Formats: sequence, C-alpha cells, structure tokens
Amino acid sequence: MTAGAGETLHQQAACFADWLRAALLVHPGGGPLRRLAENLELPFVDTRSTIAVTVHDAPAEAAEPETAEEILETASADPALVETLRAGFGWQYPAADLAAVPAKVSVTSIVHKQEQTTLERPAFLSKDGLTAAEMGTALHAFLEHADFAALATGLAGGGDTLAEAIRTERQRQVEAKLTPPEIAGKLDVSKIRRFVEGEAFARIRAAKQVLRELDFITALPASAVLAAQGSARPQADSAAAQARVLVQGIADIVLVFDDHIELLDYKTDRKKTEQEFLDAYRAQLDLYALAIEKRFAPKPVTYKGIYSFSLNRLLEVET
Repeated sequence: MTAGAGETLHQQAACFADWLRAALLVHPGGGPLRRLAENLELPFVDTRSTIAVTVHDAPAEAAEPETAEEILETASADPALVETLRAGFGWQYPAADLAAVPAKVSVTSIVHKQEQTTLERPAFLSKDGLTAAEMGTALHAFLEHADFAALATGLAGGGDTLAEAIRTERQRQVEAKLTPPEIAGKLDVSKIRRFVEGEAFARIRAAKQVLRELDFITALPASAVLAAQGSARPQADSAAAQARVLVQGIADIVLVFDDHIELLDYKTDRKKTEQEFLDAYRAQLDLYALAIEKRFAPKPVTYKGIYSFSLNRLLEVET
C-alpha cells in the first residue's frame, strides 16, 4: 500500500471488495484495472505473486419487471385451482357454535354473571358491625350446622322457649368451633326465629330426609346452560344443542320425600323485591333442579323455593 493506494483505501473502502480492488490496482498484474480506471501512472508494489486480471463486459440490464396489471392481463387462471382455493378459504368449521359453549361452569358463576356488582355497606357503618356478605356467611353457617330437631322442639314450646332454643344452638356451635364467637354473638336471632316459624322450616320438618350443602357435578344439556347464562338457545339440530356441559354447584337444602324432591335456597341479599329475587336466582334453581333430578331419578323436583332473610319469607320459583 506504500505505492500510493493507501490513502484511497482508507478513505473510500466500504467493504471487503473495495480492499481487494485497491490491492489489485497496485499489483504488477493489475494493468487492465489501471487502464479501466484511466490511471496508468499509479505506482504498483513489487511483489513475487502472479495474477491474471481479465475484465468482462457488464451483462445487459434485465428488463423491467411487469406491473401487477400487466401480469393480470397476460395470466390465465386455472379454473380447477381457483375452485380449490375458494373452497379452502370459504370453509367453515361445522361445529363453530360450540365455541360459545363452555366445557364446565359453576352455578354461582352463572348467577354472578347476570347480577350487577353493588358496593356493600362498610362494616364500620353497619349497626351490627358486619357487612352483608359476612352476615350472609354467618346465617348460612348457622343453618348448615343447626340441630333442626332441637329448634323444632323449641318451636313446639312457643314463645320464649324458641328464643332460648336458638341461643342454646348458637352457643353449641361456638363450643363445637363451628361458628366463631365474634360472629355468633352478632347473629340476628329474630331472623332465625322468623325462619323457624315460617313455611320453609315447615317443609324441612315434613321431609323424610334433609340434605344440607349438597354438592354436585353433572353433565347437563348445553341449551339449558346457555339459557341460564342469558345466551341465545342454539338450533335444535346444531352441534351446540347436542353438547353436554359439566355443571358444578352446592344446594343449600335438598328435601327428600317418598315420591318427590324439594329444593330450598337461602338468600341474604338486601334491598331486593320479591320479583328481583326471582329474576336473579331462577336460573340457578332451574339448574339445581336438573342436576338433582338426575341424581335422585326417577323422583322429580316438584318445588323450588328461595328463603329471603331480608323479606323474612319463602318465595316459590315457578318453572
């Protein structure tokens, strides 16, 4: 590079080919390149290597590519290929409506999906110190473990006897560690008393067998589940209509009689009218009935009721 190409190499070389070209320009055999560069006076390096440099004419420039319009004008479509492509792109999954069918649902998730979210009254603003959710949990826990026979005996005694029976049962649950004392002490005894004196407890006393917090998991028709979710029912001959959905839930009270089944569900929601209760929970009780009927077949579910602790009465859920 001391022959004079060094400055050019360092200033202009942008790739390995530029380095190679610079070396050939100052090689004794690089005459053809020096003539092409019109610089025959460029000094060259005296080297022992021998090379032969041949310069070839550049190939003719390729013709400009056709535009999309020109290609479309000259190309001829293959009818068979076109039909195959159309069939492929137009294909639809025959069971596409199954995409809207869940494989498994819980009954409570269906109910919560339909209900609007509301803010509970803070515990420190509640007169009893409990939120609605906490009071609901406490009432459910009390009735889940309650000695119905003892409460029935208290009811038969009337007056103060029933109130004492409720307090005794509450203390029994505390001692058995079924209910925390801070919760048990704030249970609304008057609400429990109205429940024991009402129609719901009368049905419980009349049953041959009382099952509490009965959990179930069973396959139900997708059409029934979709209807409970508020979705449109699928066509009778569709894949979605033939599908089965695994449904899971827990029934508060299942009353078993010789020839039929009755369902009861406790609700502690506040500020709901009778119709609002029925609208909110009809789907839940309908699914419970389908599942329980399968479990106790051939006994049918002939009654579905919601006991509202805020309204202090039993509401019948008609199908």
